[in-house]
Amino acid sequence: MEKRGYEAPLGGGGGEAAETCKPSPKGKFGWFVVCGRFGLLVGAISREARNFKLGEPIYYLVLISTAVLWQLSLLGLNGVIFCGSSLLSGILSALSIPIVEVLGVVFYHEKFQPTKGISLVISLWGFVSYFYGEIRASKKASNPEPLEAELVQKPISEMETV
Repeated sequence: MEKRGYEAPLGGGGGEAAETCKPSPKGKFGWFVVCGRFGLLVGAISREARNFKLGEPIYYLVLISTAVLWQLSLLGLNGVIFCGSSLLSGILSALSIPIVEVLGVVFYHEKFQPTKGISLVISLWGFVSYFYGEIRASKKASNPEPLEAELVQKPISEMETV
């Protein structure tokens, strides 16, 4: 049997299962790639910060605040999944697409191209149809149809046969 990656001891017993962790060459190569990419990223960020018009401190402030806001956004979407549904979370994240597009047109004076318009319409259509369906379902649950009310109230022996 070929051994790959790290093997943790399973406790008790002995033999093969109780061997200590042994890194494989593949695992070491992965760490070299991760460290190398991290170094390239740090170099690119520092170069970008030097060229930022408002200065390096403002660049790092924007970078950190953007990361924190993304984390809060993802935490909020996870909260919606936990307290609501994953469908609602998906709808709310899809709603962010037209909001970002409209804000880009307003603040950055981007051109409003047909693809942005189509994306806006489809996103809003999905958002509205989801809430319309939820409203209909809640009304239907609170006011059952007369036929359903009869079936629930009458015993089986009193029902008409066809």
